[in-house]
Amino acid sequence: MIGVSPAYFLSAYGPSFGPYDTIAGLPLLAELGYQAFQAEVFLEDMLVAWTPLSMRALRNKASSLGLSCGVFVAHFLGSRYSTLDALLRDPDEDNIVKALDIAV
Repeated sequence: MIGVSPAYFLSAYGPSFGPYDTIAGLPLLAELGYQAFQAEVFLEDMLVAWTPLSMRALRNKASSLGLSCGVFVAHFLGSRYSTLDALLRDPDEDNIVKALDIAV
């Protein structure tokens, strides 16, 4: 399976891209012959955009184009595990749970 990374969406919509930006970019990916895409929450503030409605719309659009989401990345979580100081801080469990809900 050949897929495209979120750099495609980041370069097209900037770091605050969300599920509807991803939906808007899918037709071109299908036209170019990609089979999969990588969904991502790049900025933590964008978690609110990932609602059950937007996630369903993304799944439906991808399915209608024959695309699948190969990977979901909560990019903003990377900094939470990058240093000892970050590891010792209390995690924002609500945002971690929200990212896991999106991924499933």
